[in-house]
Amino acid sequence: MRKSTLLLLVIATACGGTTAEEYLVIRDFLERAAPVECRFLDAGEQLAVTGLRPASDSTVLVLDGPGRRLVELDARLGVLWELEAPSMGPGALNEPVDAVVLGDTAVMVAERTGLKLIVYSRSGELVRSTQLPFVPHALAAQSSGDVLVSAMPVGGVPANLVFRFDGEQTHEILVSPRHYEDPIIASLGNSTLVDALETDEGIVVHQFLSPRGFRVGVNGEVVPLEVPTPDATLAGLDFVPSMQVTRDERLLMLLPAAAMSIDRGRSQVYLLTRSGRIRNDRPERAILRLDEDLRLLSAFTIDVFAVAMAYLPGGGVAMVVDDQDRFFACPLPRD
Repeated sequence: MRKSTLLLLVIATACGGTTAEEYLVIRDFLERAAPVECRFLDAGEQLAVTGLRPASDSTVLVLDGPGRRLVELDARLGVLWELEAPSMGPGALNEPVDAVVLGDTAVMVAERTGLKLIVYSRSGELVRSTQLPFVPHALAAQSSGDVLVSAMPVGGVPANLVFRFDGEQTHEILVSPRHYEDPIIASLGNSTLVDALETDEGIVVHQFLSPRGFRVGVNGEVVPLEVPTPDATLAGLDFVPSMQVTRDERLLMLLPAAAMSIDRGRSQVYLLTRSGRIRNDRPERAILRLDEDLRLLSAFTIDVFAVAMAYLPGGGVAMVVDDQDRFFACPLPRD
């Protein structure tokens, strides 16, 4: 088994709920993580980046929610393909939250307002629109043709956080939400990202409040996984914000996974998180490279306030987008 260059410590704590959980803390993270300088990429035109996903080993799919656009870009941000969705009708996009490529011919978009999964051909035609019984949050395309969909629970619905969509209907996967007393905080704390390994196993991680993860087998079996957390963020491990989250609370609130991306060829998972240090009055970003069990392989700090990320194994770079929708390429040395 490959060993990380960083030391890990398992601690137990209680966080906002009813039971203690074990967290895998990365000791001496700031001293040991490798600093990475990211290079600005000129997109040529402004895209309001709602979602960013790899489309291939060297291209990304950008979801521009306000513009109702899907754009595939190469590693230099050259436009390879684009689609503008209608604002009315069966294929309308009003509040899209994520998008993934389906094979070579289609893309799927999760539409939050309409509770739908919408599939378009690359020529822009509506293929199908499927109503969901829950609010969608994130998508992951599997090589089988199925799609994993994570839900954002609202008022305790749905009872589980992940579903598999087979093209006709959704099948619930037993990934249970974490308990919080306040329903708004429960929606925040149970917002999960999902992606798929080359084996079609799914990786699920919570974005906020708790470093909680799962691996979902192809037959629906669920294995809990520990998500490594930089030690400088320890103050946030037992912190739950108020219903009206203030700026100070946002700074303290744990952010285990602002974004996730998977190198399927090497079965490696990349998480965009916080380093625990404040740089230029903002929480510094870090990227963790993990194996398929979310065990730490290596870690990096980056000089960009990134809010989205897609790892491109063809170039060994993490393409990130900051809070002003600017693109950067962050080269990550391979182990």
